[in-house]
Amino acid sequence: MIYQYAFNISKITGTNEALDLFPLISEERKERISRFRFEKDKLHCLFAEVLLRYALEKRYQISDLVLDKNVYGKPYLVNHSEIYFNLSHSGNWVICGVGDQNLGIDVERVEEIEMSIARDFFARKEIDYLETVPFRQRLNAFYTVWTLKESYTKYVGEGMSIPLDSFAIIPEKERITLFLENAPDLSFCFQTQDLDSHHKMALCLKQEEKDVCVEDVLFLSLDDLSK
Repeated sequence: MIYQYAFNISKITGTNEALDLFPLISEERKERISRFRFEKDKLHCLFAEVLLRYALEKRYQISDLVLDKNVYGKPYLVNHSEIYFNLSHSGNWVICGVGDQNLGIDVERVEEIEMSIARDFFARKEIDYLETVPFRQRLNAFYTVWTLKESYTKYVGEGMSIPLDSFAIIPEKERITLFLENAPDLSFCFQTQDLDSHHKMALCLKQEEKDVCVEDVLFLSLDDLSK
C-alpha cells in the first residue's frame, strides 16, 4: 500500500504561525531551518519532516524517526527498512509518500519558461512528443514530463548521476511509459495529477506481480498536523 499526503503552505505567512510543530521535529531539522533566509524555504523544510512524521505515525505507528542517506543523498529509515518514503516540495506545496515498497515522488510549480529548455534536458523521444502537443497545452505537457522524470530519478535514488536525457517517459492517454535505451520498460508504473492550477505532481513505483494499491492524495490542514 502506498499513501500520499500534501500540505499547502500558502496560507501560512511564516514559521511563527507553526511554532507548535517545532517540538515534533529533530534538532537537525531545526538547525537546517535556521540556516534558510526566506520564510518559504523554512516552511518547506519544516513541513517536509512534519508530514513524514504524521504519515509514519498514522499508518505504521512509527514515532522513533531515525534517518540516514545513501551515497547519493536519498534518505531512508534506519530502524524500519521495510517502510519506504519520499518527499518533495515546490511553490505552495509539500508532499510525502510512504509505503511498503520503494517510491519516488515529485511536485513542481508550473511557471512560464522557454520551451527550448527541453532540448537541454529531455531525451529525443520526449522532445518529439512535446512537439506533437498543441502549443497552448505544451507548457502543461512539459511539466508533466518533468515531474515524471524527477519521480523516476528519485525512485532510483542516484540523484543527478543519472543524465536526464538517458531515459524517456511518455505520458500518453492509455499509459505512461518509461523508455530505457529506447526500449519500453513496463516494470515501472506512474501516476500524475494537478494539485491545483499551478502545481503538478507525479509518483513512480515498480510494478509488482499484483496490482499496486495507491491511495488518493490526502490533503492535510494545519489542525490535522497539530493534533
